[in-house]
Amino acid sequence: MSLRDDILTILQQDLGPAAPIFLEKCCKKRLGRTSHEIVPGDISVLAECFYQGVAESIGVPNAERVRGHVLAMRQ
Repeated sequence: MSLRDDILTILQQDLGPAAPIFLEKCCKKRLGRTSHEIVPGDISVLAECFYQGVAESIGVPNAERVRGHVLAMRQ
């Protein structure tokens, strides 16, 4: 699986079918690239973008879980 697919798997747990759209928007907004161009060095920036978006839409506990799982991918 690609890095993009791994991130989508995490996001889909909370965002369901909206996950690909959410990922694409975060990538465009924060990275200026598409989600297909994600590299490992982007994980921290994306994790914070995910935290903000998820916290606003479905709550801080979910946002913390998403951020934690995404940040764990750095290892």
